[in-house]
Amino acid sequence: MIYRVEESFGICQPDIFYEMRGGEFADWHLHGTFPTAPCDDPDPGFKFQNLQPDTAYTFEVRAYRLIGDEKYYSPVSSISGRTPPLES
Repeated sequence: MIYRVEESFGICQPDIFYEMRGGEFADWHLHGTFPTAPCDDPDPGFKFQNLQPDTAYTFEVRAYRLIGDEKYYSPVSSISGRTPPLES
């Protein structure tokens, strides 16, 4: 299974960039690419940091390709959850 866009011709190449929002990022944060992740890896391993215990968060990610000077974005994917409380 290949998770690259059709314009990549099914070849795994770092032509897709990722932006994250949520946790410590109130606005979209450019993460870059995941060049070392296999093409069929649906979890390239980004981790949010500095999260507060027992707090609800919504995390979002979107991908884009840069063609010329224009960005072409994917739909936004999101997940919501709550961090566990501190153990006493």
